[in-house]
Amino acid sequence: MMYSFSGVMYIEQIGDPVTFQVNYTKIQNGANYALGVVLSVLGVMPDSPGSGVSAYNLMDLNTTRITPAGCGTGKRRRRKRSIDLSK
Repeated sequence: MMYSFSGVMYIEQIGDPVTFQVNYTKIQNGANYALGVVLSVLGVMPDSPGSGVSAYNLMDLNTTRITPAGCGTGKRRRRKRSIDLSK
């Protein structure tokens, strides 16, 4: 799977014919990212009459926020100073 560019929806299709489709969008939003993921299942579904598409909103673009993993709290560790007792 590839990463989406900021604000562009990326579509991954699985199966031949297509059985599953994953749509995801990532938007940079200041210090974090908004992330939206929708899974679509194509074909005969038990909860829908006949064949069709059932879509499941796994992560809502308006409410899901992630922060980059490499960023910490911004605190720096201070090195303990060694004291030379021979002086």
